[in-house]
Amino acid sequence: MAQIFKPYIFLALIGVILILLSFFIPTSNFVISIYDTYIGIMNVEFCKLFAIFLFSLALIYRLLDKYLFYTFISWTHIILSVLLPLVVT
Repeated sequence: MAQIFKPYIFLALIGVILILLSFFIPTSNFVISIYDTYIGIMNVEFCKLFAIFLFSLALIYRLLDKYLFYTFISWTHIILSVLLPLVVT
């Protein structure tokens, strides 16, 4: 049971859930407005891009697992990385 609580496994699990979720959510546009520039991205692609971001973070955490001394800082980074896009949207 302690194996699931490794940071890289948790990030990979959330990434897989997002990839699977992207097949079932209805498509709509997500518009970002920066001054006079509008950037539109579909929510399905946003989900997939965020899952790729989480997979890359999982790979970095897996490679640097021996060198990360403070697990509190790692988990704080993971929680903020997962929850911040939910708050922004």
